[in-house]
Amino acid sequence: DAGTYAVPVGNALPVAHGATTLLTAIAAAASNPAADIDKMERLFAMHEKMVAREAEMAFNAAFARAQAKMPVVANNAANSQTNSRYAKLAAIVEAISPIYTAEGFAVSFNNTESSKPDHIRILGTLSHSGGHSRPYTSSDMPLDNVGIQGKVNKTAIHATGATNSYARRY
Repeated sequence: DAGTYAVPVGNALPVAHGATTLLTAIAAAASNPAADIDKMERLFAMHEKMVAREAEMAFNAAFARAQAKMPVVANNAANSQTNSRYAKLAAIVEAISPIYTAEGFAVSFNNTESSKPDHIRILGTLSHSGGHSRPYTSSDMPLDNVGIQGKVNKTAIHATGATNSYARRY
């Protein structure tokens, strides 16, 4: 039955009954020398859509479980220039990575060119062991090279690092 799905447990992959059944039918039809190639291609495209849908469903279920377990991360650092507190990126990663990895997720980041001069754009990707990934793009962040009084107080490398950390936290 194409509508039957197994319920994933922990980070185990769901059993793709519908897609597996369709793939078995495709394989059987492919062994017939008189098989219609166009029909085979359409069936395989349908199989790929079913696999992608099942992977997205597993992703969404795991995402909901992980989100329900996420703690509020305490502000563990102080910014003396603004008299404010914030959570360091390392504290956020330490608090949440055991939760999302237990659900089969992996997080990766990359930088891409911003359309705005002296800005950074961070690309984050949340990937699931079931095969689905979801990209996230940060806002274009200006390089953080000035202090509270508007005076340059960082080298270009330090400003880039500070902006990267800030963008990943947010």
